Amino acid sequence: MQFMRQETPRRPKRRIPPKHLDHARKSSGGGRPLGAWIGGALLGAFVLGTHVLESSIPSAPRPAGPLPPAPPPQQETKTDLDLPPLGGAPGQTIGRVALVIDDLGGHLSAAERLFGLGIPLTIAVLPGEPHSRTISREAALRGHDVLLHQPMEPADFPRSNPGPRALLKRMSPGEQMRILRENLDSLPEAIGINNHMGSAYMRDRPAVDRVMEELRRRGQLFLDSVTAPRSAGYWSARRHGVPAARRDVFLDPDEGEGILERQFVELARQVANRETAIAIGHPHPETLDALDRWVPRMREAGIEFVKISEVVNQPSAASVQRSAGEERGKN
Repeated sequence: MQFMRQETPRRPKRRIPPKHLDHARKSSGGGRPLGAWIGGALLGAFVLGTHVLESSIPSAPRPAGPLPPAPPPQQETKTDLDLPPLGGAPGQTIGRVALVIDDLGGHLSAAERLFGLGIPLTIAVLPGEPHSRTISREAALRGHDVLLHQPMEPADFPRSNPGPRALLKRMSPGEQMRILRENLDSLPEAIGINNHMGSAYMRDRPAVDRVMEELRRRGQLFLDSVTAPRSAGYWSARRHGVPAARRDVFLDPDEGEGILERQFVELARQVANRETAIAIGHPHPETLDALDRWVPRMREAGIEFVKISEVVNQPSAASVQRSAGEERGKN
């Protein structure tokens, strides 16, 4: 017996009469597909929602006036400055600088660099250093002035130590004079002294007066390094008839980058205004490099370099009396 697979009879398709077909088209949008109408509705809703969102965001306030100008571009800091206008004609000398270099005696190389500048110098030598005697003798042979750079007590002693052979306030007057005389005798080329540190000692008038009495006895000069604002050194020297001068400018890189260049510019300004200025520097590598740059410029501008002995003079009796009166008025 054979089994026959019975197929489910297909249902005949319903034929829509033409009039019913037209009705279906009208109900779906006048002949357009239903999907097109749905897409259009979604697009409209998106546009409307975007407009509502944009209108709800507050706009940034407008400035009341014109926009401020843009800031100028920042200039790089210039550390290699030019000399100010000094007013001298080409080849004319407008003034003099006495250049004093302190703290020598420890290293020969610094002294050799200074001697190579080819200008008159004043060399201030510390006592008792390994090369103090050699540098003092060599400087004098080359025609430079030599000073004893006498260590003295600073205001923050003992935190700051002036080193060996220093004059300290706690010492007896006799001990102070013994140390000073030994130091002067150790440098026979010295024509006077200036103070190393000494911001405390130089305000002790009796102690300073004793120093000036010794310098007067030897016929030597005193240069006040002005390490204290109320230093008694210069006025004491004037009262005792000791040739004296005061430092005008420090050439020192310790105060920050670029300070050396500004100090040289200030030195040139002081020479232009007062014809004579005294500068004190130290044998730091930065200072020696700056001297290599600035000494030729200053000479070309009409500034003459001289020794300290050329800018101090023995005061007359009248000037001694006048200076004593001025100091009484200050105090």
